[in-house]
Amino acid sequence: MHDALSNARARAAIDVLMRTIDRQLPAGEAQFAILEAALQLLRLNDPSSSRIDVDEIDLLREALGATRAAVLATHYALVRTTDAHRMLCSDDAPVNVRAPDLHVTSAERE
Repeated sequence: MHDALSNARARAAIDVLMRTIDRQLPAGEAQFAILEAALQLLRLNDPSSSRIDVDEIDLLREALGATRAAVLATHYALVRTTDAHRMLCSDDAPVNVRAPDLHVTSAERE
């Protein structure tokens, strides 16, 4: 019973976090994807359900897809931030990664 309660609490907390993330920024999209993967894995571990193997495979596939999305979104955030840093700042200047124009590539500026 304790595991089911902990699982339900974790799923509820993740659900709340997912609704608060700003997915317009690349880093927010990466955060969302990681939480989505965690949620799928918690659903897989849900002791209250009597899943068959096909459902387990589907949940694992969805978790893997969310993890892949997180990797791509994180890479995208890194590339955009690096590009913006090179274009807008000297080497010693701090970068505000939440600035709206920061996430525009040099090609999009032209």
